[in-house]
Amino acid sequence: MDMMVLLGKQRIALWRPAIYAGTILFFLSSFAALHPAFALVSVPPLAGLVSSGARQAVLSTAESYLGTRYRYGGSSKSGIDCSGLVYVSFLKATGVRIPRSVDALSKWVLIIPKNELEPGDLVFFSLEAKTHSSSKNPSTNVSVSISTSVPLKTSVPPVSPGRCLNSMSLSLTAASIPSSQSSILPQTSVPPKTSVPPNLSDSSILAFSLSKADHVGIYLGDDIFIHAASTGAKTGVIRSSLREKSWQQRFLFAGRALPASGFSGFALDWGSGISFAQLDMLLQGDLLAFVRGISGWTEVSLPVANNLSAGLRAGVQWDRVLGVVRVPIEIDLGRIFGVSVFAGPAITFGLPTLNGRLYTQGDFFLATGGLRWSSFFYSRGAHRLGSYIELRYDYYVPKPEQVESIRSDLQSCLNISIGFRLRNVFY
Repeated sequence: MDMMVLLGKQRIALWRPAIYAGTILFFLSSFAALHPAFALVSVPPLAGLVSSGARQAVLSTAESYLGTRYRYGGSSKSGIDCSGLVYVSFLKATGVRIPRSVDALSKWVLIIPKNELEPGDLVFFSLEAKTHSSSKNPSTNVSVSISTSVPLKTSVPPVSPGRCLNSMSLSLTAASIPSSQSSILPQTSVPPKTSVPPNLSDSSILAFSLSKADHVGIYLGDDIFIHAASTGAKTGVIRSSLREKSWQQRFLFAGRALPASGFSGFALDWGSGISFAQLDMLLQGDLLAFVRGISGWTEVSLPVANNLSAGLRAGVQWDRVLGVVRVPIEIDLGRIFGVSVFAGPAITFGLPTLNGRLYTQGDFFLATGGLRWSSFFYSRGAHRLGSYIELRYDYYVPKPEQVESIRSDLQSCLNISIGFRLRNVFY
């Protein structure tokens, strides 16, 4: 008997550090996920908001602007810039107002590998990428008139093809401006060269690329894209090839805003969690007794709107306190990153028993339900790793002819669990 007690204590001693570490890791990751940098887009931004023919409509609209002259900040057939072309093409084709500047577009799209480009995707460039020889060229002196109507001499870097809204930078020559007027000047600077610093992680390189994007086009297929060019042999809205050396050097990344197929945004999730029992056991320092059970599940889901999905989840739950195993099948509706609700039938194996009270499953079709809050704290490609916290109500009713105990009845039905989830998105 003493040997059995000793073995039991040893098992508790082995499990306690793992449970402590897992609980601490969960809360740390959940707090990290609250940071805006981790509010990751899991599907193309317009998935669920547009029709299946939206891609072709975007291409047709963009090509209707072929030959339109370039005008910085323009968004009409009297003159247009690169981000303006993307904006009006999407607005007329989908009715949705998307970000207007290159910088905002680069942070809004779902980044995809270049070899997965589909017609209607966006391609981003850095026009400063070929400035290695531009330092040999003298700056061009021009006069700029601001609200005070005082002519100011400026130094403007050589303009590259296709500059867009928010990418023009001016370096004002301070020596030519009276100190009394310096406070009214726009605070701008010439962007540096786009050589990626060494020893950067993948995420740092992506952040660096996002910060350098200053030109955008719409991919047409066969390595051809349409964009608005400001200088060069041809200007205005034209077609160019990604195979051209100049654009190969300037290319940064590809982005997706529209679903590529009816299954864009289709996702598979896997997860595992720990549920908890009575709080008084934790207060007594018995952490292992505080663990009510463990669970594992998988889910398939489709987006119905931006950051909103509907899915079907199936899992297995072991409830140590009640002495049963349950197999719930749930409909899950809610936010991919945030709160969702779930409910569904369940099959129970075993006879639920708590504090000497016997229970039975109250209903088969509505056997379980609750609320779940999910977050993501790591992303790589189409993969997301995150955490979740869940409040679940399992519908049990006490068998007749037993002493009433509201506390035991609530403990048998309610439980809280925390866990981790892995999400794989097909975009």
